[in-house]
Amino acid sequence: MQRNLIKKALRYCLMLMALVIAGLFLWMQLGLYLITDSTQRKMIVSEIKAAPPVPENFINVYSKVHPEEMNYSTYRCFFERVSGNYIDSPCLAAAYMFYSTIRNANFFKWGTFAIYIDNNTTRKECIQFNMHRIDFTHNNIGVEAASQYYYRKPVANLSDYEILELLVMAKNPSLYNKNRINNQPFKNAYAVIKHKYESGS
Repeated sequence: MQRNLIKKALRYCLMLMALVIAGLFLWMQLGLYLITDSTQRKMIVSEIKAAPPVPENFINVYSKVHPEEMNYSTYRCFFERVSGNYIDSPCLAAAYMFYSTIRNANFFKWGTFAIYIDNNTTRKECIQFNMHRIDFTHNNIGVEAASQYYYRKPVANLSDYEILELLVMAKNPSLYNKNRINNQPFKNAYAVIKHKYESGS
């Protein structure tokens, strides 16, 4: 008798969990259709796709040092963050640019933006969009402006190691700035990303 009650309780718990997971999945897939209109959704996709291209040498280095961002689904990156592992993705970063304009923005709304962006753009398009909007300090908006400011040449002419420096600064341009008097945080972060690049992992 007691064993049957335990089995029933477990069955109901499993059914409830399945319903919660299914509801969360549906919200992530369809939630943006509830909190935005078609004009806003078209604007999101068109802005990302309209971003100027970033040279292939930059994309290649980015892909090598951030393979998880390129290979993991946005769902996986999102839920890795929920579980405490900080894994970014180009779609999550692009979503951040848009979701904060929505009333009562929160973590799950950010997720719905990211999933929508992942479904309607490519990761390369998101990288290009993101890299043209970062303020690399001193009003150098975007990776091309940063390349001219820090290296006096366009991104297409940068070495892989110079691109690595820009990728470090892109994470937090104020903290990880190579030109700061106390640039130890930059040096530490650069050593990590350089090792990752050279080891190919």
